[in-house]
Amino acid sequence: MSPSLKRTLVPLCKTVCFLAIVISLLAFLSKVLMVKDEMFQRQDNYARLPKNSVDLLILGSSHSGDGISPDILNESLGLTSFNQSINGLRAEYAPYRLEAALTTQSPKLVVLDTYLFESYWNEEDKVASWALDSQPLNLAKIKTIQAFAPADKLPYYVPLVKYHSRYRELTQADFDFLLNPSAYAVQGVGTHEIRDGYLDQLDDYFDQDLSLDEEVLPLSEGQKASMDQVVALAKQHGAQLLFVTVPYKEQMGMNSVENHRISNYLRQLYEGDPAVQVLDMNEHWAEIEFGYADLRNEGHMNPGGREKTSLFLADYIWGNYDFVE
Repeated sequence: MSPSLKRTLVPLCKTVCFLAIVISLLAFLSKVLMVKDEMFQRQDNYARLPKNSVDLLILGSSHSGDGISPDILNESLGLTSFNQSINGLRAEYAPYRLEAALTTQSPKLVVLDTYLFESYWNEEDKVASWALDSQPLNLAKIKTIQAFAPADKLPYYVPLVKYHSRYRELTQADFDFLLNPSAYAVQGVGTHEIRDGYLDQLDDYFDQDLSLDEEVLPLSEGQKASMDQVVALAKQHGAQLLFVTVPYKEQMGMNSVENHRISNYLRQLYEGDPAVQVLDMNEHWAEIEFGYADLRNEGHMNPGGREKTSLFLADYIWGNYDFVE
């Protein structure tokens, strides 16, 4: 190596090493200071999984987070599943979440919760935080930040900017993810405190038969484009896609009848595509024996409801996919 080249390379290598150390330190401090909510727990556990060990990946909002139990699916189907759902996931974010998830896993089936088409809630900063804060910095995250994060994007690249003052609130629980990864449910099951049943408004809502309703509610152009991206991504990675609506009554201005009509639209949109199926469990309330006693509020399930819907989903997958032995 010539002296001149050496004089150029040595400072460059030192600079690169310094930047790598700084970036690693920022990432570590951000992780320590972030709130250890369900989104953090699921992302941290997902990152610890052996590569290509997931057969069934669940993506969606808190509806699928509360309503689908990977443990029940695993026991029923003999598969390895993981629930990567986060609060408030929007349709536009879904391709990026899936892209990030597929960097380390190659599932045979992706289950996508259809409540992500809800568009009434407008707290964009909170939606962005739930989707981005706990996600490692990668190309998919950078794309998401550039596309959807509010004007001040720095806190999404470096969460330490947002959480730096939280050092006064740190407890042992904030370090458990380092010392005891098993402190969290490995498969990503929801952990909300919930009541046995939501019985405040007993009426005949769940006596309807939505399977008789053939009306459709089209997606916006942006939502449709996002779903086309999701379908293309799944196929590119050799996965099939199952749109799933878990049972509920109403949340954030969208009720289960409207959600059902979106399911009807999705059936029309992807009719004839063997890699895409649609299961709306709101069409099967009577078969599932689902009602108010299975909810913790009008939009989310309690453990009894989660068990019923997870078993119903397992039966559907067993009967409709040949990768299940």
